[in-house]
Amino acid sequence: MDSLEQQLGRYAAMTYPENRVRVGESIIVSIYSRMEVYVGSRCPASDVDDVVQEILINIAMALPGAPMVETERFIRWCHGIARNTVADYYEKKGRKTTPLLLTEEQWEHWIEASGVSEGLARWEQDELSLAMELLKRLSDKCRVLLWSRFVEEKPIGELADSMAQSYDAVRVAIQRCLDRARVILEDLPA
Repeated sequence: MDSLEQQLGRYAAMTYPENRVRVGESIIVSIYSRMEVYVGSRCPASDVDDVVQEILINIAMALPGAPMVETERFIRWCHGIARNTVADYYEKKGRKTTPLLLTEEQWEHWIEASGVSEGLARWEQDELSLAMELLKRLSDKCRVLLWSRFVEEKPIGELADSMAQSYDAVRVAIQRCLDRARVILEDLPA
C-alpha cells in the first residue's frame, strides 16, 4: 500500500470521480487507526466504534475539498473534523461535552492499581495526595492536559496534533491550566 502522502498526491491529481473513489477509500483506510486513537482518548470504549464511523463518513464526504498539499496539514484537517464530530455526537445525545475521561473514583483506583504510592516516604505520600486532590479539582480538559504534558511527558507538538489545535493554542491552554492549579493550591489546606 502506498504511503498516505502518495495517496494524497494521487487523489489530488485525479480528475475522474470514479478513480477518486478508490483512492479516497485507501486514504480512509490509512487514517482509520489515527482516528481510532484520537476518539479512544476522548470517549468511553462503548462509543468509540460509532464515533469513528461517523468521523470517517464525514471525512469521506468532505474529501474533495481537503488540503492535499502536505500530509501534516491533511491530518490536522482530519483532526478538526474528528473534534467537531465528537462534539456533535455528544450534543445529539443531550450532553454538551464528551464524558469525563476518568472520574474521581477511577483516578483513585488508577493510583492504587499502579502501585505508584508503594514504597514512598510519608512526605512523598502527602505530596501525591495533594497532587491527586489538585487533579480532582481541575476541569477535565486541564486534568488531561497537565497529566499528558507532565506525567506522560508528551511534547506540546504531539498534544497539539492529537487535539487538532495549533502548538500555541495548546501551550496557552497548558499555561492557563497551570495558573488555575496555582489558585487551587493556594486554597487547599496545608
